[in-house]
Amino acid sequence: MVKDELKNLITEKTARIGVIGLGYVGLPLIIEFALKGYATVGFEVDAKKVDAMNQGTSHIVDVPSENVQKAIADGKFSATTDFSELKNCDVIIICVPTPLRKTKDPDMSYILAAGEQIKKYARRGQLVILESTTYPGTTRFCIQTLSIMFTRSARRGSPKLVNCGKTLFVRSISEWRTKWRRSATRSASTAGKLSAPPRPNRSALCRFIPDPESAGTAFRSIRII
Repeated sequence: MVKDELKNLITEKTARIGVIGLGYVGLPLIIEFALKGYATVGFEVDAKKVDAMNQGTSHIVDVPSENVQKAIADGKFSATTDFSELKNCDVIIICVPTPLRKTKDPDMSYILAAGEQIKKYARRGQLVILESTTYPGTTRFCIQTLSIMFTRSARRGSPKLVNCGKTLFVRSISEWRTKWRRSATRSASTAGKLSAPPRPNRSALCRFIPDPESAGTAFRSIRII
């Protein structure tokens, strides 16, 4: 029933599209949705970029400022640093960066941080899509782990995942680790040797989780991986 309702919203162009990360992937994508008639909201941690985009100025070469201005004039696009607006989105697309480390593996911190924001404001019936460039298995295991943890914490009546208890977190990470090993074994012959899940970047988490205590808790917990 929920899937049918969401499908109808998308087909009728009444679904609200949210894009996290308005860089060279996120901004062209969200403006294209807006020009096609969808109501959109972009989420960005850089307040200066948000102000510029809301004034109709594009910081991406592939996106003409005229297109941003048209989307704004039509009432189909706005940018914000307020992630609580995620609760009003029907579709959420993650387009955050995954810069390579010196070891040539992607930094997953931005994806994990975006996930932290999503689960704060998630509601039933939302579609979450991961567009960031990363290794095979991220969507299935990394984001799924966040989903498992959110569901369990909701059952226990906790509104914040990072405060739902270390035991719950360790159990979820253990499940993630087990599935990752199985995936690595299955994919080794076709995808080559897969590196271990990379460590998170504390500064990235702090950019998405303003509260220092919550950011610190999330950072320490994620390092269990």
